[in-house]
Amino acid sequence: MSIKNGRAFLAYFATAAPTLGHSTADAAYTVAAYLVSLSISSSVNAIDISNKDSGENSEYLGGRRSTSFTATMRFKTAEDGGQGKFVAAFESATKELWFLFSSDVAGDEEYYGKAILTSYDVNLDDESAIEVSISANVTGALTQGTIT
Repeated sequence: MSIKNGRAFLAYFATAAPTLGHSTADAAYTVAAYLVSLSISSSVNAIDISNKDSGENSEYLGGRRSTSFTATMRFKTAEDGGQGKFVAAFESATKELWFLFSSDVAGDEEYYGKAILTSYDVNLDDESAIEVSISANVTGALTQGTIT
């Protein structure tokens, strides 16, 4: 993996399952914003299986994986359709949002999947670009791939 500048990544969102998977050409995806920051966190539950034969040491099995992300973005004013995708997801009954974080440059990494949107905040500071921060829990697997 080569080192890339994070500012090259865009945030794409969809409120319906994309038919082309993770392609920015999929009509379901709409570019929403330039990423200012993206933090992805994954953890695995540890299941305690200690018993009388374990002695003084605990024993564990790996359980389910949990992945979440937070993203801070600056809106792309020319393409305002994607900005409403995460608001529509938050207001929907399911809270589902398909996401793709990509530079759309062949060879670069990208991250995509489906998530449940848990919060969003819009920052409207004077003399500043509009920023939005979202938090979401990934449902299913977070996929990290290479753009082809």
